[in-house]
Amino acid sequence: MTEPSVSSNCAAAPEPTASADLRQVTVAVDGKPHRITPLKGRQFGPFMAQGGERLLALGTTLPVQATAWLATLSEQDGKLFHALSVATDLPMSVIEDQQADVLIALTAAVTEVNLDFFAQRAAPTLVAARIRLVAAAKRLGFELPAKSSTARLSS
Repeated sequence: MTEPSVSSNCAAAPEPTASADLRQVTVAVDGKPHRITPLKGRQFGPFMAQGGERLLALGTTLPVQATAWLATLSEQDGKLFHALSVATDLPMSVIEDQQADVLIALTAAVTEVNLDFFAQRAAPTLVAARIRLVAAAKRLGFELPAKSSTARLSS
């Protein structure tokens, strides 16, 4: 059995709209390179519905004892396999037919590119949007509570 090959490409992403600068990781699946990129909008709902948050949490625990890790990946009637299928754009049948080392490499790649995306791009974008929205709300006479999702008109 050959080890899965993994390569990483990351460039600075100063411009939030520059999709070419996103981190990507290539994992060999069935002997062919498969590029893993951050989740796209169409993938968020299905990914989260299939336990994506748990998959990302699992990816951050690497390295761990392989048998325990694989048991977690395959629990819940294969929900995490479905999340991995959604995140990688690989058919479920391809995911189910992979050896443990490839499943580990895919999970690590999905975790790496998405955590990097959220740390480098999404979090700063959310902070900047919050700052702009608070300023706009104040100009319009709204008071935004620090931790609530509702706004109220100040008198």
